[in-house]
Amino acid sequence: MSSRRGNETRNVLLDFGFTPEALLNNTSLLGIDPAAIDALVLSHGHQDHFGGLVGFLQAHSGKLKPKLPLFVGGEGCFCAREWAAPPVRGSFASSTAKHSRR
Repeated sequence: MSSRRGNETRNVLLDFGFTPEALLNNTSLLGIDPAAIDALVLSHGHQDHFGGLVGFLQAHSGKLKPKLPLFVGGEGCFCAREWAAPPVRGSFASSTAKHSRR
């Protein structure tokens, strides 16, 4: 998404899809230039929002702005979450969330 104030524009990539392949495909289809991204924003810690980030960063290594900021929503962003209903039970948050609880 882009934000404008006067003649100044900032480009923000908000959330990163379930897989790197999905994110790379979508950014390509939308014509997003990785070099034009001013910030990365993760809204929350569900796999379908952060799953593509690492692969995106690896695919565009050297093209992204140096010291590109990553903003992460709230302190509960990566708390453990469990889906207890059919058809699939299990965690759908960060695999490290279960290990980082205090």
